[in-house]
Formats: sequence, C-alpha cells, structure tokens
Amino acid sequence: MVDERGRARALSRGARGETPRKKKTEADRHRLGHRHGKSPAACQMLASCPAIKWPYSGVVMTRKTLAVLAAVVLVAQGVAAAVQAGDVPPPRLGSDRNGDRVNLEEMAGKIVVISFWATWCPPCRKELPVLEAIHNSVGEDRLEVIAVNTEDSRTYRGALRRLKDYRMTLVHDRRGILQRQYGVDGLPHMVIVGVRGKVVSVKRGYNEDMVIPIVDELNSLLRAQARVRIQEN
Repeated sequence: MVDERGRARALSRGARGETPRKKKTEADRHRLGHRHGKSPAACQMLASCPAIKWPYSGVVMTRKTLAVLAAVVLVAQGVAAAVQAGDVPPPRLGSDRNGDRVNLEEMAGKIVVISFWATWCPPCRKELPVLEAIHNSVGEDRLEVIAVNTEDSRTYRGALRRLKDYRMTLVHDRRGILQRQYGVDGLPHMVIVGVRGKVVSVKRGYNEDMVIPIVDELNSLLRAQARVRIQEN
C-alpha cells in the first residue's frame, strides 16, 4: 500500500512538471539543522563536530582553530609563563594600602623581595615578621619587601588591621592578575629581585625550615650590594 501511494504521488508531480523530491540524507539534515541554529545530535561533543559556523561569529571554527585559540588564552592569562631567575619581572604590582602605585622600575639599585602570601599559610605567617624586621633594620634605601596577599577583600582588610604597624609594602591581588604574571601556582611563593632589576631566585612551596636559608641569601645579597656601593663612591 505504501509503495502504491508513493508511486501515485511521484506520477502526480511529474504530470505537473515538478522535480521529484529527494529523500533527505543524514548530511542534509545535519546542514539544515545548523542553518536554523539547531545543534544536531551528532555534534553534541566537540570531537565529533565538523567545521561549522558559530552563531553570529561569521567565522568557521574547526577543532584546530579552537585548540589555537585555547593556547592563546592560556598565554594571555600568563599561565604558561613563570618568572625565572635571570628574568626581568613584570614591573607593575598594583597599588599599596594607601592607593599609591607600586612599580619595580622605581626601585632600581635596591634588593626587592616579593612574597605572595595568605593568612591560612603557616610559612607565610612565619616569614612576614622576619621580612619586616629585615626591612626595618636594613632600611628602604637598600631593601624593599612587597607582600602580595592573594585572598578575598574581607580577609585582606582583616589582615591589614593586624599588620597596621608593618612598614613593608602591602599589596592585594584579589583577582589573581599578579599571580598569573609571576606564575604563582601555590603558596608560599617568593621572588627576589637583585639590584640590577633581574630575578635572582624564586622560592616555591617551601616550608618554615626555609626561612633561615632565605635570610642567609638576603644577607649575602646585601653584602654584595654594600661592596658595589663602596666601589661606586
């Protein structure tokens, strides 16, 4: 019965001069689905998607294109690039608690300690008083300590109240911009910048036992700085 009806419809179209309809293939249904903004079942996962036009973009996006774009995004966020010894670090470190800009280029000739920290980090809490003591005893003309807090605004405000007497520079990195620029993926994280503006060393994920070796390294850098200043004078 079905075959007879199909033949009758085809003969009727032929008599009217119409082109017989073709049975839609899977490819036809796939193409029509994208034309009307629908997502075919075969394209629910990226791995099975052919090149398609994304809505409103006017650009053909393939798996290869998406991979390239993903790589660009990662580089733009700074995830792939970590500051290493010998590098010139990103100079702009945001603003301090007074709203003044913090820029490493204005600290040329000094030793600069950049410590990324949080209140929940025991080694961080132990090293901050030590760094503050060194900062105060040596003087800001020779050494700068920049403590970059990585927590939310409420926690940072509480930390500021506890550290209200500290003279070191306190910076807040709530959005993680500095952490991405410096390649920070864990705490504590310290970057020591020498008098020539280049990174001398990077400390990652250390424990409380590393505080004394860090102090020893700073003392060594300060002695070298003193010798250079004597020679220059």
